Amino acid sequence: MSTAISSKPLHTMGKRLLSRWFFYGYVGGHVRHVCGPKVVVRSQTDCIVLSVIKDCEEYITTFIDYYLAQGFTHIVLMDNGSTDRTLELASQYGQEGQVTILQCLLPFGQYKRHMCNYMAHRFSTHRWCLLADCDEFFDYPGSECVTLSQLVQYLNQQNATAVLVQMLDMYPQTAIGPQQASRNFRTTHRWFEVNTLEPQIIPTGLQNQLPSEDLHLNYGGVRQRIFDASPLLSKFSLIKPDRYLHLVGLHLVSWAKVADISCVVYHYKFLAGFSQRVTHAIRQGQYYQGAAEYKQYQAKLSDEAGITLWTQESIALAGPQQLIDLDLLTVSERYRSYCSAAASAPPSATSLTKAP
Repeated sequence: MSTAISSKPLHTMGKRLLSRWFFYGYVGGHVRHVCGPKVVVRSQTDCIVLSVIKDCEEYITTFIDYYLAQGFTHIVLMDNGSTDRTLELASQYGQEGQVTILQCLLPFGQYKRHMCNYMAHRFSTHRWCLLADCDEFFDYPGSECVTLSQLVQYLNQQNATAVLVQMLDMYPQTAIGPQQASRNFRTTHRWFEVNTLEPQIIPTGLQNQLPSEDLHLNYGGVRQRIFDASPLLSKFSLIKPDRYLHLVGLHLVSWAKVADISCVVYHYKFLAGFSQRVTHAIRQGQYYQGAAEYKQYQAKLSDEAGITLWTQESIALAGPQQLIDLDLLTVSERYRSYCSAAASAPPSATSLTKAP
């Protein structure tokens, strides 16, 4: 159901705004600038990446290189107390002006959402940003023929303020062992599955203005099949913050105008050394419900033998068009027409056709 912005309950909106600005000030008081630009000059059609990070040296260089190559104009990293080489590696980009690095040592589990809100409103008010963890790599329908700035231009034309992003857990064909992760994980971890996804409707009562297209949330996936966990695999992580839009947890939003397309993040959670990271997460206990999901992982893991996620039902990733054909991603006829008009190459006219 679509809910007009004018119907927002004013008392609830006021309460949310007061809470947001209280935590903005509180988090801001605990933020230290490490390196990189303190002010990021923005245009209406650019997009930046915002990420809360900690101990992700196996990801960070690939993460930064990927997003800069995708056309994101800047990356803001909020370090939460890394003890490995994460800051050392990321700081090389900060010295070149492509990355801003901040540090906030407030407890991750309690304040991650507020750290995201802080970065969004400091660096991206009325401009587009992507909230991404260091193991998430964004892609979108038509990326083979439409630039990121053209995608943003389309979203602006629709007056959208949030885009639903589907998370796709990626894994290798071989067992995941305890050895150190390789930097070519995007090549080796090219498999995913859709038959284990459990679609559910987007919750009502969040005062969002939803499009007519069949957008839905996904739960489960390979983590349900292997670990008996049922994580939410969808989130509104591509957003254009304004005075109304509010993050609800780390996956949902309220008071947003939702776009008529969905995008994807390829999620590389299952790298070599996964069992060690699970043990570390449980020891810290800062994830959702005291790292309850990680405890489910630990119950199934064996450091000696490793664990194999791949099955005959697994699918090798080919790109966003494949995900449209599999009904994982949604695109409207309006967006298909936009891509056909925006692309200069002849194949663009059929790049977003739905397979029969």
